[in-house]
Amino acid sequence: MKIIEIKKFVKKAHHPQLRKYPKNTPYYTHLFRVANILSENNFDKRVVIAGLLHDLVEDTEYELEFIEKNYGKDIAKYVDFVSEDKSLPWKERKEKYIERLFSKDSPIESIVISMADKIDNLEDIGRATNEIGDEFFNKYMGNKKYQRWFYNLFFEKLTKHIHKNKNKDIENLYLRLENIIKKLSFN
Repeated sequence: MKIIEIKKFVKKAHHPQLRKYPKNTPYYTHLFRVANILSENNFDKRVVIAGLLHDLVEDTEYELEFIEKNYGKDIAKYVDFVSEDKSLPWKERKEKYIERLFSKDSPIESIVISMADKIDNLEDIGRATNEIGDEFFNKYMGNKKYQRWFYNLFFEKLTKHIHKNKNKDIENLYLRLENIIKKLSFN
């Protein structure tokens, strides 16, 4: 499995999806940044691949079985635990996502992928709010209050999980996420 080939696949699979901000940014750039965050923090190739594929089930017609068949059981499991059920209302979907992600069955690799995803999303939110202010939330994200609720709940559960399950591998990601949340006044 060559990363370059997986990037080509991801680019095609998510075409023509766009990020909410900056306008007209291809969605796959987010997936590439998540994979880069994981790679820069020395996570193994399977975690980096799962980072590239983490939104495939949620946002395309591809299913978990496709990931398992083409990339393996471990990668499919990692993606499964970071995939939300988009058929549910927003708040319920977010609660179930967090509950499952921080359950005893969730692999640490999924938590790491989710952290890298949140880091990239929050860094984008920071850039957007610096450029256009809270109008960003009204225009692209619904409501700042709900986003704050979600990211604070995520970080609270993450903090409890980390204190319960000491893991040096995720400390750098945790500190980076904590700094972003503080900068955005999400806590």
